[in-house]
Amino acid sequence: MNLDQFADFVAAVVRGVPRNIAPELARFWIENQEPLGVALNAALRTKPQQQDKEENGVSTPEQSPFVSAALAADLIPKGWEVVEDVAPTAFDVARLKPRSFLRDGDGGVIDGDEMRKRAGELKTNWSLADGRRMLAEQSRIPTGLRGYYIPLTGTVLRDSDGNLYVAFLYFYGVRWYLYFIWLDHDWNDFVRFALSE
Repeated sequence: MNLDQFADFVAAVVRGVPRNIAPELARFWIENQEPLGVALNAALRTKPQQQDKEENGVSTPEQSPFVSAALAADLIPKGWEVVEDVAPTAFDVARLKPRSFLRDGDGGVIDGDEMRKRAGELKTNWSLADGRRMLAEQSRIPTGLRGYYIPLTGTVLRDSDGNLYVAFLYFYGVRWYLYFIWLDHDWNDFVRFALSE
């Protein structure tokens, strides 16, 4: 890309920045420029799918105020919406390691809300946008994570029946895949957080 093309590209990006962004979200991006770079990099390297403006009264990714709805729109099942989300995180995919979230006295399982709370405490609260990046760099995901379900607890989605889900990554055969699971599920030791060292 020559200098003139780059200037036009930067101007187009600036014009695309929403004017109605929430002040607290704008402040977050101002104070966290590294994740902003990660988010922009992920958003600008792929061409988004065309989205209908609204389907059955459900906000489509194009309308959603959540970052993952924009950066990972093609991963969200049709008719679903993002209802909770965290900003993408700057991390090295190659330095992730498995971490159990279970504690003594849990009886081998915890519920989804507690699992998400612990993910926040351990700073493993990955968003769907983070999951998209992990899939894009899956050759760098350490082999020690294979055999475990890796939840993306930072993004909660609601289906057309009102059920809440989170995404997870799982290695099968020769590659990692993204799936969705009911949040109100018993979370056991087959699941591991992907802890960033």
